[in-house]
Amino acid sequence: LRTGKLVKSVAMGTPLGNLVRVRDRLISYDGARVRSFYVAEALASQVAARLDDKPDDAWALARKGELRLAEGDAEAALVLLRRSLVQDKADETKRTIVDVTLQLLRSDANSYVEAGESALPLAERPAERVELLRRIAVGYADGDQPRQAYANCLRLVDELGQQPRLAQSVVSEPQTGYRVRIDRWLQGFMKRLQRQIADAPQTED
Repeated sequence: LRTGKLVKSVAMGTPLGNLVRVRDRLISYDGARVRSFYVAEALASQVAARLDDKPDDAWALARKGELRLAEGDAEAALVLLRRSLVQDKADETKRTIVDVTLQLLRSDANSYVEAGESALPLAERPAERVELLRRIAVGYADGDQPRQAYANCLRLVDELGQQPRLAQSVVSEPQTGYRVRIDRWLQGFMKRLQRQIADAPQTED
């Protein structure tokens, strides 16, 4: 603090307000709301104690997953969050699983297709379901499975049909990073898959 050197940064979903530390918590407050966050070291100690006492403690498993996520290990975080969900179907845990799964799919869609499929039933917000379906389709395509990718695109078409406003939302094109409307991206992506399916060798029944 004295030298003004940034030691570590942590991504937050929304901007923080004024910050005050109260014992083991960090309080963020502004004109709209007050939020409380655990201090990592104190939380880690509490989590370790609870897991020593009860290895399947849902709260502790979820918090340990969040700690792993803060450390940059999204894959380990997802494993812990799923273990927590088995014990307690907490909405917060479901939302975090969806967020982490999307993060993994954006980094390597092909490797996390199954994780994406598992997260779909947990996604309550239409925008999350649309992005999951889109990334899963890309994952299948990256894994040389154009038919599965195309089938997933049809699921995405159905989802967008129920949420027409989302069809005009702008997203990042996975291969290039360009910004494009999702309906236009889907149209071009499905045409490419159709060509791949047509060019694929036919197998005999």
